[in-house]
Amino acid sequence: MLSGAADDPSPDPARGRGAAGPRRCARHGGAGAVTPAAACRPPPCPPSAVGQRMEEAMLFRQVVLLLRQAREGGDPTRGRAAAEATRRLWEAVLLALHAPGCTLPPALRQGLETLGQAVMREVARPAPDYGFLADINEQVMAGLATCH
Repeated sequence: MLSGAADDPSPDPARGRGAAGPRRCARHGGAGAVTPAAACRPPPCPPSAVGQRMEEAMLFRQVVLLLRQAREGGDPTRGRAAAEATRRLWEAVLLALHAPGCTLPPALRQGLETLGQAVMREVARPAPDYGFLADINEQVMAGLATCH
């Protein structure tokens, strides 16, 4: 969970790469971007990292949907289920951050750990703020859905 990413030089026009490699803007080390969409695109992830990151993003998406439903519905059963799903997800994140094979930079690990601790405190409250939890999970999901 929460793997790092590396460049994949394989051609893929849909992701802004041709046989010559990724198209980048001058600001990011390349010259002559062909299209605005490809101009400032981050480096591509290898296919295995893309699959893992998207899988992780989908887990966060599921939790976000549960949290939004709990916030809007007011049903205590949904609220408990959303809080439990959030707790399980963040327990997995925190465990992954401390795994010996974690390749994330130390500053990112520390930031995610601090965020995870805040999430765990919030879900432990008798009446968690589902909007707050959904917003945090949505931000992490957005970060996983893109390659940096």
